[in-house]
Amino acid sequence: MKTLALLTVVGLLALVVGCEERGSTGTTVTNTTGGTLTLQAPAEMTIKRGEIANVMIDIKRENLEGPVSVRFDNLPAGVTAVDRKQIVGNQGEFNFKAADTADLVSNHQAKVTASGSGGIAATKPLTITVTNGE
Repeated sequence: MKTLALLTVVGLLALVVGCEERGSTGTTVTNTTGGTLTLQAPAEMTIKRGEIANVMIDIKRENLEGPVSVRFDNLPAGVTAVDRKQIVGNQGEFNFKAADTADLVSNHQAKVTASGSGGIAATKPLTITVTNGE
């Protein structure tokens, strides 16, 4: 009886959090109402100190209404996302600014997370290289 109760709780938790499927280029999550969100792997980004660079974030969605929020984590020190926070359609361009004193890094692994309605979120790595502005 305890085993059945535990399995029921685990099953319900999986439905609430969402199911995640990782592919070679995308991560797909499904919410409890059958809506799906796929975050495609973004291209690597190289940015020079003191300059702005951009990266395109592509998503696919089915039965998922409304904007998709996008968050960037573990950016190199001195690099910040400077504008948009959401994707309304299926693609968005995001700009990043590297301070004049940004850490010089090569193949730094940041994270991009796309979150949709129903509490689903997909995460992919974003590789960033910061070079001198010379």
